[in-house]
Amino acid sequence: MMSSRRLVLWFFATLVFGALTGCYPGYRMDVEQGNVVTPEQRAQLQLGMGRREARFVLGSPLVKDPFHADRWDYVYSLRDGATGTVDQQRLSLFFKDDLLVDIRHDPGGITTEKVNSKAPDEAAGGGLLQRLWNRFRATD
Repeated sequence: MMSSRRLVLWFFATLVFGALTGCYPGYRMDVEQGNVVTPEQRAQLQLGMGRREARFVLGSPLVKDPFHADRWDYVYSLRDGATGTVDQQRLSLFFKDDLLVDIRHDPGGITTEKVNSKAPDEAAGGGLLQRLWNRFRATD
């Protein structure tokens, strides 16, 4: 008799544990991509400096367009795992005769809301218990 109670208890504990793990949407980490360009690095840039000096200050550019060899783009993006928003910043350097002639920086950056289609608040309509609760409320 005692072993059947223990078996029922283990079955119930397994069932509860399985239901609760279905409620957790999972951890989504922040994703950083591209070149991080600090304000100190931007301050070191000066018009008239050569390509080698610019590469020494900022590192290799993320985007080197083969059709526009005189333009270097440093792009940085950060996707927030919790909200799904993406913040993107861009710094473009323009060269003429191997000398820096123009610096364009987008200080505000570009923010895109929820580029990830599986953002946490929209992921499969919630966990198992949330879906059951929504179904129960829909029948009222």
